[in-house]
Amino acid sequence: MSNVPDLIERLLKDISDRRVCIPAEVWMAWGENMGGLLNKVQTLVSRETGVPIAAEDVETLNIYVQQLVRAFKLIRRGTMGKNSVKDGVVYLDPVVKDLMAHYVGNDLYKIALMVDVNDEETATLPAEVREKILRCIGSIYVFIERLKRSLVA
Repeated sequence: MSNVPDLIERLLKDISDRRVCIPAEVWMAWGENMGGLLNKVQTLVSRETGVPIAAEDVETLNIYVQQLVRAFKLIRRGTMGKNSVKDGVVYLDPVVKDLMAHYVGNDLYKIALMVDVNDEETATLPAEVREKILRCIGSIYVFIERLKRSLVA
């Protein structure tokens, strides 16, 4: 069984060795959509540590998280192949797509599951959820920074 951190390092090295780049449109979408929404979630969740998340904040979180998931899907759209922009579609390298799906997508879906309240009325969320959400957001930021360092400038 392979060691996951070693596998990640090999994949990031492969990205670097092959001189993969991500089109500017993807980074713009990330910065304008994903980054801003992640900051909003992080700010909202970190406001009152140690107390449950109020129902009105849960509603707001749900909206932000739904927007994050939609924005992430748009960033990942395209077909397998070389990085390019053709007919308004951004094509990402398959390794980059897979890494983003795993490291960003999984954390986004974890957050979505934590804040999704299916009751008739929105409920509060336990204080522990705050820390879990913040860990997921931190993990996303760490991955994106590692990915940026592996890419061609």
